[in-house]
Amino acid sequence: MGSLTKPHRQLSNLPASLSPTWNQAALCMEPPPQVKTYKPKPESQPTWKASENAVDFVMKNRKDVARVPTRRPKNPEPCCQNFKENFGKIPSYLIKRKIELAQEMEKRLNNEKSHQLPPGYVEMDEDEKNEVLQALKENKASLEKKLGGLPLVCDTPSQIRARSNMDLELQGIENAIKRFSRPHVYISLND
Repeated sequence: MGSLTKPHRQLSNLPASLSPTWNQAALCMEPPPQVKTYKPKPESQPTWKASENAVDFVMKNRKDVARVPTRRPKNPEPCCQNFKENFGKIPSYLIKRKIELAQEMEKRLNNEKSHQLPPGYVEMDEDEKNEVLQALKENKASLEKKLGGLPLVCDTPSQIRARSNMDLELQGIENAIKRFSRPHVYISLND
């Protein structure tokens, strides 16, 4: 065994290029694949050089904008506008026509009202209607004053009867006030 180890030791001391086992292993192995890396080629970029007479429009625009006023007046005064004397007013012929139409409409409504009255009835005048309303309101006030003078608890039959009569009369006056408060009140000619 000793003889076998000596040559092995000798082989291990040899450089790798001369060692027979290394050469066999190197032949069996494949070389690692080479990876191509992308390196862009520097393209020739167009270089623009300003000529001596070239205008820098960006700077020119900045200066022009700085000179523009920031606010405009809200209500510019009208200059050189010749307005007529009646500008913006309704013409007189239209006003006259509106008045005529209103009068015609009023006449038509009055004629219709007179035709709508039932036979034997007449419409009450405003003055007369106001007088009746005033009298009814005075009667109501005096009746409420009498009711206020009665005791709160009515024990006797005469007090109960007087209170119920006053309540009925007060309801009748309130109903009459409602009727005479309408815009048109008709009176029977037969009464």
